[in-house]
Amino acid sequence: MTPAGWGFPAPGREGPRVRLRRRHAWGALLLLLFALPVLRPQGAGALEEAPGAAFAWAAGLAPLNPQLWERVREVAQDDGRAQELERVIAELVEARYAEADRLQDLQALRDTLELDRLPVARVARVLRSRDPSPARRSLLLDRGSEHGLQEGCAVVSGGVYLGRVHVLHARSALVRLVTDAQARLEVALRTTSGARVTGFLRRRGPSLAQDELEVTGLRLPAGAGRVREHVPVVTSNADALVPAGLVVGYVSAVSDPEGDGFPSLVVRPALDLSRSTEVFVLLPRDEG
Repeated sequence: MTPAGWGFPAPGREGPRVRLRRRHAWGALLLLLFALPVLRPQGAGALEEAPGAAFAWAAGLAPLNPQLWERVREVAQDDGRAQELERVIAELVEARYAEADRLQDLQALRDTLELDRLPVARVARVLRSRDPSPARRSLLLDRGSEHGLQEGCAVVSGGVYLGRVHVLHARSALVRLVTDAQARLEVALRTTSGARVTGFLRRRGPSLAQDELEVTGLRLPAGAGRVREHVPVVTSNADALVPAGLVVGYVSAVSDPEGDGFPSLVVRPALDLSRSTEVFVLLPRDEG
């Protein structure tokens, strides 16, 4: 049976009455929608829930909501300002710690040398703490001849001797550490009787992976006693550019197999390159 048999015209054959009825139906629907708020002030939840959810979802999309999009941009700008503020605070805190470390190192240097007039201590930042060659031990500093540095000057961290300026450039300097295989230094230490004895310090076993030092040429005179482990080894007064009394390391082993009073000492270096990013270069004070 065709749709026309049920009282409906076939598709494409709708008459004027059908079109008029359809217009009346749409008009009645529109009147109902406009009259609904008056007839039911409390609202019609069943009819409003689905459209309201759809409109709320659409309003939550930033591209469809200009106000939300502006808020997103404000939050992004706020995050950028917060990150910049955090960076500035971190720099200030680090500068504060660096200043405290610098003052502490200066006090340690003054206490170690026990001099009325300290050498000129020029602050230098460590640009590189490890030498590219595994056979060398060196530091690269951000100060050079333009800042008054001289070859052979001692480099210290507090009261601990690190090494000497070996290669000098206008705005940088290469420091040969005391643990380098080519470094040589006269050092002094005290025996059990309090006698001061001196010897020559150098790296022990250049091929060893561990940075150990040894003291050779040490002579113990009669009645001087012996050298004990853990006593400090300090710089001697053999070089005018290296102040006496700087801590180099500590005796870790003593051996005198022949018993002739010329012991060999193994020394653990006192330097710690990880404790600070700054060092002091000690310059001779101009007496003129």
